[in-house]
Amino acid sequence: MRLPLLFLLNPSAFAADKLLERLHLRSEYAPTVSTLNSFLLGAFLMASMVWNETLSVGVKALDDDHKKLVDMINELLDGILKNRRQETLHKVLDNLIQYTRLHFAREESYFVRTGYPNAAQHIQQHRALVQQVTGLQARLKAGDSSLLSLELMNFLKNWLTRHIMDEDKSYSAHLNSKGIS
Repeated sequence: MRLPLLFLLNPSAFAADKLLERLHLRSEYAPTVSTLNSFLLGAFLMASMVWNETLSVGVKALDDDHKKLVDMINELLDGILKNRRQETLHKVLDNLIQYTRLHFAREESYFVRTGYPNAAQHIQQHRALVQQVTGLQARLKAGDSSLLSLELMNFLKNWLTRHIMDEDKSYSAHLNSKGIS
């Protein structure tokens, strides 16, 4: 059986599609494949971010930071989905940015202490994200409330997941070998 791309992005969405098929709801409403995929993709984008052990970098303090960042992204998503006041959402975003900076500083201090060889490249990625998000924050404060959207949430969720999986995991063995776990 060939799995659709949506399964690779979100296996539970694929299971939901199969459940609809088994319950014969697809035939009753006869949605097109593109309509169903759009609906499932939208549900995927609105889904909360979930921490699991595959995101662990093997350093408790940094894993705890990542868990808190996941919680803060979910808090922002919840506020957007529940149409909370803009001032409330701005405060949540401000806190998220502030905590992200704290996390980056902690990570970077480990790089300095241990002589992490890829520190410069990693730090550059941190700076680029902070610059991107503070730019968005400035636009929000100037009145562009359209930025607090699911598109922003998707960006934040994807960036954090990709950064942990691709970049942060690359320092795990190095930090662990230097006694940081």
